[in-house]
Amino acid sequence: MILSVSAFFTILWTALGTNLFALAGLWALRWRHFFLLQRLSVRSEKSTSRPGISIVIPASNAARTLASHLPMLLDQDYPDFEIIVADEATDDETEDLLKVLEKTHLTLRHVSLPKGCAHQSRRRMAATLGIRAARHEWILLTEADCRPATRKWLLRMSEQMTERHDLIVGCATFFDHENKRFPHAAFLRIREQLPWLHSACGGRAALVNSANLAFRRSWFEQEGGYASTLSFPLDYGENSMLAGTHCRKGRCSAVCCHEALVLQDFSGKSQSRKMQKEQRQLVSHLGRSAGRVRFGQRCAAFSAGLFAVSWLLFFSTLTCFFLTRTFSELSFSQLPASGQYGLLTASVLLFGFLFALLGVRLRNRKAVCRLLYGH
Repeated sequence: MILSVSAFFTILWTALGTNLFALAGLWALRWRHFFLLQRLSVRSEKSTSRPGISIVIPASNAARTLASHLPMLLDQDYPDFEIIVADEATDDETEDLLKVLEKTHLTLRHVSLPKGCAHQSRRRMAATLGIRAARHEWILLTEADCRPATRKWLLRMSEQMTERHDLIVGCATFFDHENKRFPHAAFLRIREQLPWLHSACGGRAALVNSANLAFRRSWFEQEGGYASTLSFPLDYGENSMLAGTHCRKGRCSAVCCHEALVLQDFSGKSQSRKMQKEQRQLVSHLGRSAGRVRFGQRCAAFSAGLFAVSWLLFFSTLTCFFLTRTFSELSFSQLPASGQYGLLTASVLLFGFLFALLGVRLRNRKAVCRLLYGH
């Protein structure tokens, strides 16, 4: 079967249009979120007050990780803060470790669930105990296997703790502490968080990260704490449920810079896949805000696949066109003038789109590297 010149140009322009449509979708649904990293780092609306902050860490058999990460938390460059470890009545040496550290660090305290507690969510109960034991208005939640990237974590988070905000969404990613490097999963996790951070910057909380989340204690108690999440079918995601349901529009903000980044222990690709699976299950149980953002992520993935298909269509058509003709018929001068201009224009545009894609991906990679490494 010989591909005619008219059919060749029809398929060629179809591939060009599909390519352009896919690039527009990628820009609108994924790439523009990377500009948020620069916008958040240079915005001028920052609070100069330094309110007291209570860091609450729910812990379950986390003696090893607490021993590794608590020193970095205790060494924060901030005038007024405390750390409360909420022990979920674990069986390891967590309580013994905390009692030893409390003797030398006055800012460290711990609370424990009673042994044999049969609450359906020990994590939520432990977090509630820690929040109620806090002395300060602002609560900053993190995980036992996390540590801040710098000593200025509290300082940067406090810049958005203003009268206008009840909830501050932070950024967290993976870090391989054994090899002292960021795995590829760290880049993917930040990319997934950018739409949620973008939504928070617009004043609407969609999905939050429990490893780096600040809120007012008075707001938490006014909304009944985790009582509204007791019927939640999942044993995780209570903070996203609370934020998405009770945080009024315009009362939340986001912080995303290297100094406010939280690093979570990375144990392997299975951990990343498990977190992605949990996130998909969580979004299906949340409201419209989370659903819209998740739909945008799916459309972005579809646009990336469409871009690849359009290039496959272009090269397969080009190959088929040349293989079905003799050497003399392949002469560029044998084509009509409109065909010559059309082939040149389509080729230039397609390769231009390809280089634009590579350039934007390189820029996005650099933006994430600045977030991860601070330079």
